[in-house]
Formats: sequence, structure tokens, C-alpha cells
Amino acid sequence: MPKQRYPEVTSFTLRLHKKLHGRLEREAQRHHFTLNNEIRIRLEDSLNRDASRVLEDIASDMQINWLRFSNRFLMLSLEDDLAAALAKTTDPEVAKLARVWLHTRATYRRLTEGGVS
Repeated sequence: MPKQRYPEVTSFTLRLHKKLHGRLEREAQRHHFTLNNEIRIRLEDSLNRDASRVLEDIASDMQINWLRFSNRFLMLSLEDDLAAALAKTTDPEVAKLARVWLHTRATYRRLTEGGVS
């Protein structure tokens, strides 16, 4: 068995449509590469782009989630302000609902911000 010139390299047969083969040959000539190098570089680039896309997707998802969390915290603050204002109303039913809501919110905060007090 003859010794392989590049032991870390493997070879295989690849079937391509003639049009694609022609395009790849033209691109290889334009870049002054062999057809093999043109195909190898394009494959490596596509795999690297895929890895970059995954990181970009993660970063984008994190940004969206941070925006959702910040919006939720703003809404909680506005809910507190609204409930406090409603608790001062002269309508006894609305005032009672607002006080219950404020009490429930205060209990939730105690439970989530350092334990039961």
C-alpha cells in the first residue's frame, strides 16, 4: 500500500451537476485556486458561517429575553403605582381590590427577595 502524501486528508468521490461544476471551476480560476481548494474553502466557510449564526442566534435570543424582562419589570412598577392610586379611590369595591392586590404583591416580594418575614 503506497504511503499517503497527507495522512490527515481524505479523498472521496463527489457527484455534481455539470452547471455547478462549471461555476465552481470558473470561480476557482477567478480566485487562482485549484478546483479542490475552491470547494474545500467554500465548505469550510459555510461551516464557519453556520457556527457564527448559532452564536448570533443565541445573542439575539438573549437580547429579546432581556427586553422582555425589562418590560415586565416596568409593567410591575406601573401596576404598583396603579394599585396604590386605586386604593385611594372612594369606590369601596375598587379600593378593596387594590389593597388585596398590593398585599399579594408585597407578600410575593418578601418570598422572592430574601425569604419569608
